[in-house]
Amino acid sequence: MAAVMGALLFAYGPRRLVELPLGLPVLALALAGPIAVWAIGGLEQPLLAALLSWAAVLLLPELEAPRRSRLWTAGGLLALLCLTRPDGPLFTATFAAALVLAGGFRRTAFADGVRLALPSAGAVGGQLAFRLLYYGDWVVNTARAKVAFSFGRFADGASYVGDGLLWLGGLTALALLGVVAAIDRRHRYRTFLLLVPLLAWLCYVAAVGGDIFPARRHLVPAVVLLALLAAEGLRWLCARGPRAALAGGVAGLTALIALGFAQSRDPENDRAIHERWEWDGLVLGNLLQEAFAAQRPLVAVDAAGTIPYFSRLPALDMLGLNDRFLASNPPPDFGKGFLGHELGNGAYVLSRAPDIVVMCLPTGSARGCFRSGKELVADPAFRQAYQLVNLEGREPHRVRTLAWVRKEGRIGIRREEGRVEIPGFLFATGKWGVARLDSERVLRGELERGAAARVHVELGAGSWRVRAVGTGRLRLVLRPADRAAAAASPARHADGEGGLIWSGPAQKVDVLVRAGKEPARIERIVFERITDADEAR
Repeated sequence: MAAVMGALLFAYGPRRLVELPLGLPVLALALAGPIAVWAIGGLEQPLLAALLSWAAVLLLPELEAPRRSRLWTAGGLLALLCLTRPDGPLFTATFAAALVLAGGFRRTAFADGVRLALPSAGAVGGQLAFRLLYYGDWVVNTARAKVAFSFGRFADGASYVGDGLLWLGGLTALALLGVVAAIDRRHRYRTFLLLVPLLAWLCYVAAVGGDIFPARRHLVPAVVLLALLAAEGLRWLCARGPRAALAGGVAGLTALIALGFAQSRDPENDRAIHERWEWDGLVLGNLLQEAFAAQRPLVAVDAAGTIPYFSRLPALDMLGLNDRFLASNPPPDFGKGFLGHELGNGAYVLSRAPDIVVMCLPTGSARGCFRSGKELVADPAFRQAYQLVNLEGREPHRVRTLAWVRKEGRIGIRREEGRVEIPGFLFATGKWGVARLDSERVLRGELERGAAARVHVELGAGSWRVRAVGTGRLRLVLRPADRAAAAASPARHADGEGGLIWSGPAQKVDVLVRAGKEPARIERIVFERITDADEAR
């Protein structure tokens, strides 16, 4: 973003006292919420803005004194812009069209446009070749997941653009000076070079439905071009004499005051300041990495931009932005819902057998917020295979997450010859159970006093010795999970680590653990098959 300001000063920096108003567009950039927020937002906007601004300021002199070196340099910047965003060719095409128009459609003008576009063509072609070889697809996956040309989506996009320009009204008004400058033939094509990409970008953003991120992320290129237009308008005024320059300075200061006032009250900027749920993903990610780094469980998430990043574990994006199947198989009503959150398929997610499912935000959900989660919760097979547990991380702050864990997965029930272990964190259910990392950085289940939790486990036929490993007084109660069998067979229970024997045919067993008068920590529940030799002894 500092490079953007440097581009404006390079092209329009004041060189005389009368040109002081030319510094106002730089201040406008600093006051614009999209610039401030996305300077630290962690996505591609700063690079996009820097490449766009420097390509523009290098092309402006081309309208008056063409020079091949500047064309190739600007073309290289635009090629990098095309690699930064797949919609980057829009800027290359509009800049090239402006050169052709400024050159009166002469052969040399077309040659200049081709020189400008060649690096972008090479970049796009190379990236497309890679995409075809690696992904086997012509279109980026995020475009499949987001772009739907429907009236509702266009209405959302038009509102996104219109509201953004209104909240940026001070800068928008100042940029109109650049449009007015087009009455002067010396400024006409310079204005056109900046105005056409701006209008094309705004129309494109409206067509794709805008964006869901705070602080109007997709208006960052528009802010850059608006600032350049404002500088062009102020330059035109300053060239008309001291009085015109003074009028431009007064108008510019007024516009800056209006911009600063509006930006301080823009709800999108306020959302950017106060939206902090992404950092809950840091806490959960740290917890999952420490607890399960060795097992490498597959984590299915809706918040795919935060939990996988911090956990560094294999992930399945249930919203499909990073999943080929979901993006290639949209639902019938695609294009009528919430942008970027319409894809989903519960049956597909279940077929991938994720070990952990975190629905909605990093704090999780028992019901699901979007299509995949809702369909999973409604599927009896999912409810039988998964256990809803409470995970609590405390670094760097405290976050409790409702997560669905596959009972027979990589981190679930462990089976060896003659031995079955239920990890204690599977009992961290309900209102009074939670799983935390202990001092040895192992995830344990904890129950408040008097609280109980249960897990169903498949046991083979025969006799099993059952014990609870943990701290505090734990009471074990076992009964058949089948209601009819449970009615015919009394429950078996024991306190502490020993004394409980389970015998019966192969069946699903309901294992209930209850804490005594003090809180208890469950490390694991162990079933060990009793052999004939054991019985003889």
